[in-house]
Amino acid sequence: MLVCPSYVRTDIDRRALAGDGGPAPGGKAVVGRPAEPEDVARAVVSGIARRRRQLVLTPVGRAAYALSRLAPAVYERVMRRRQS
Repeated sequence: MLVCPSYVRTDIDRRALAGDGGPAPGGKAVVGRPAEPEDVARAVVSGIARRRRQLVLTPVGRAAYALSRLAPAVYERVMRRRQS
């Protein structure tokens, strides 16, 4: 199963490293409210029980997935703008 949880509330960014091995600069950009790890775990277990092939957990994630399938060029343009 492919799981797309979007942003999950963890402290992984506190230990993130930059390309030179030092601490990664700045904070992360988050769209929407981060999910709680327990909620993601419950959704994954439920998805396994229902034999889902793909699990997109947030409205923002579902919209992004739909846009990437319906209008890939538009999706790529939007993602490039968000990264710059």
